Amino acid sequence: MANKSTQELTETAQKIGCSPLFVEFERLPLTFSQITLIAGLTITNENHQTGPHYASHSRNNYDMCVETGPEGTIISFNYPDGGSSGEVVFDAPIYRSKTRHIINAYITLSPGDFQNPQEGRYANLYIGDMGMLLSSTDDGEMTEKYGVHAMQRRRWSYNNRSGFNSLGYQISTTGGIEVRYTWSKDEHVYGFANGHNTSSVIPFFGSSHPIRIKPKFEAKIAYADFKRMLNQSGRKKNSGGALYWAYSVEKKRFYAVGAHSDGTISKEGRNYPAECWSDNSIVTELIAGTIPYRPFGEAVVNRYKDATHAGVGIDAIGRQYLVLYYPWGHLRFNHITFAHAIITDEETIPASGSKVTEGASPPYLANFDLTFEYSPYNEGEEKFLNKWYLQYKIENNIGLSRPVLPTKGEILGWWICYCQHGEITDNDEILARKILS
Repeated sequence: MANKSTQELTETAQKIGCSPLFVEFERLPLTFSQITLIAGLTITNENHQTGPHYASHSRNNYDMCVETGPEGTIISFNYPDGGSSGEVVFDAPIYRSKTRHIINAYITLSPGDFQNPQEGRYANLYIGDMGMLLSSTDDGEMTEKYGVHAMQRRRWSYNNRSGFNSLGYQISTTGGIEVRYTWSKDEHVYGFANGHNTSSVIPFFGSSHPIRIKPKFEAKIAYADFKRMLNQSGRKKNSGGALYWAYSVEKKRFYAVGAHSDGTISKEGRNYPAECWSDNSIVTELIAGTIPYRPFGEAVVNRYKDATHAGVGIDAIGRQYLVLYYPWGHLRFNHITFAHAIITDEETIPASGSKVTEGASPPYLANFDLTFEYSPYNEGEEKFLNKWYLQYKIENNIGLSRPVLPTKGEILGWWICYCQHGEITDNDEILARKILS
């Protein structure tokens, strides 16, 4: 625990009564730059899509989720402005944890300048119930990405995931990505902070799952072959080259052809011996997509080397994605595409040449189901609590919203106010005695 930030996270847990359990994965098989590039590649705003290098002042909003448990570890970024996602899944046994921890926060992040992997440069992940920290073992990587003051920047923020807008977090997104609780032990974890106008907070649950990339169709090819296909299609500078692909459900063929933006062919089309899988919902005769070489194909070729396989897919909500497989897990990301006339219909795909093989269902590590509201009150009791609190707000001219889990002191105050101004029923009194006894 030599890292100062991880010490702070543990101390914070002790102060606010969170579980001190944590998991630390040292020397992840990807660098900090490779992980944050996944976030960058999901940007759909063409003015901001400058990958693999992003200006440190050009920050974007992300719904970030980090989760670890017995099935593995997930780091996912959802880019809400464009409806795209990217995720890294570590499912090898070494990245599985007996304890489960989930941190889901709405952050503002610049992926920064991409820094190439090198000796001694790894990402570390620390996660517990009090927060998480994704950092680099190489301070030089961070200063080169974000500037000389990168390691000194911190900012106070409030997590607005699900619109609650009040969960106190310290977020640092330059000297690493850090999300942690910041309350003192005397403050109610669901209480409101002075100067802020809301206190209805659900820290890690009570919200919908983050949007993930769940495969609906996927074609998997040996990495060396896929890399060659991408290079031939669009590597020529300023050509606007892209790889066009299509899968014929009837012919069982996976076809790919390369073309420049002016329509000239850069790579002759042919069928490839891909492993293809689709779920039962695929009804179309032709599944097709486009991979612009820069920055998406180029990222596969130059930024994520040593993969065993790579491929393309369509996810459960119809988005195209790229995937890379490693012995330790995989990564997927959605990308910008465009309409094209290179592959117009199924007739474009020759009936001769390599056939596909039927692939296994792609791995998908689902988020643990924490979509519930952690409250000891049933629906009827909540109705009475809301009634008491509404009267309390009216009489005291208060605009705050009620905490999801109020303290006994807060309930006593609401109850006294309701006794003075409301029409008390037997059920009101029974609930008050139950709570306050």
